[in-house]
Amino acid sequence: MKNTSTRSADGIESIMHTYGNMLFRLCLITLGNASDAEDAVQETLIKYLQKAPKFENAEHEKAWLTRCIQ
Repeated sequence: MKNTSTRSADGIESIMHTYGNMLFRLCLITLGNASDAEDAVQETLIKYLQKAPKFENAEHEKAWLTRCIQ
């Protein structure tokens, strides 16, 4: 599979630091299981890496990540 992502490892680490807990809590509330919540967060981050979307601001990025979970 060809990697077309423009996200750096530092960028992903920053996203996890900024939004990781929020994403996990949202998934945990929705799914009711910590293991499933961890998987959902991981899948969200994979989508983020693969699509490498451009955002207007931090709120737009946050909205994209939370929408990706649903």
